[in-house]
Amino acid sequence: LDDVITDTKIKSEKKSIIVKLEKDANIPKQFRGDPIRIKQILNNLLDNAVKFTEKGSISLNVNSKPPEDNTSNQIRLFFEIEDSGIGLSHEQCEMLFNPFSQADSSTTRKYGGTGLGLAICKDLAKLMHGSIEVSSVIGEGSTFSFNILLNKTTQKASTLSKPTVQKSDTNTEETNQYRVLVVEDNVVNLMITGKMLNKMGIAFDKALDGVMALRSFSGRTQYDLILMDCMMPKMNGYEATEKIRSLEKEENLGNIPIIALTANAMQGDRDKCKKSGMNDFISKPFKYEEFSEIINRNLPSKATAAD
Repeated sequence: LDDVITDTKIKSEKKSIIVKLEKDANIPKQFRGDPIRIKQILNNLLDNAVKFTEKGSISLNVNSKPPEDNTSNQIRLFFEIEDSGIGLSHEQCEMLFNPFSQADSSTTRKYGGTGLGLAICKDLAKLMHGSIEVSSVIGEGSTFSFNILLNKTTQKASTLSKPTVQKSDTNTEETNQYRVLVVEDNVVNLMITGKMLNKMGIAFDKALDGVMALRSFSGRTQYDLILMDCMMPKMNGYEATEKIRSLEKEENLGNIPIIALTANAMQGDRDKCKKSGMNDFISKPFKYEEFSEIINRNLPSKATAAD
């Protein structure tokens, strides 16, 4: 919650907007759930609030409700994102969570619209056994509300703090000495990439955005190669690669191979990958033969890795 509010304040610096966070003091401090997807919903709703609000305020309110039987270890969290922006009509609210819908053409031209984001938020809330809705008045602002069901946990805070890189759960019969860092925010793409690396016998770690990739790069000696998605929140792959190359230069290190994971195979996109410092690229959707060939082409030789 603190992270998304800080990001929202930064994004709204050039506007006359007050950004507030209010949370029920009785909410437990720790839960078992998916923080990445919860933040994805919050970031999308707060980004839209900033986009459609020129002055006034944006507030994030969080409350909880215990299970009705009082015996379950679950708890339902309720989030409200309220803004004093341009507002929406009843008709616009009706279609807002449909894939690819926009409020209307004039809104799309001026603000860029909300695109697929709200439909994804609806799906994510549903997957976490919750729902999402909106209430709004033209010219007065909007309130987006969603709820999710989470498990409470009694783990100590120290065991939950700062998991900058998620370790892979490889079940390969035989792994070689290589280790790869996969930087990818899309769960499906991450799963596919992981399965292909498993098939090759390559161990890997996961980072969910460019910021996490940079944090893990401090231990760069453990990685032989980085697979870098180009389009990610917080910091995209191009910027992350440029920063890694800058760090390597500052510390007089050799360049670790970085391969772009991109859905764009146009020449201009390939040039952008190379300009940022990437060595190669793999086009989505992946095909195993091409994937393994490109990986093997960029990995250091086993003799070099062993040395």
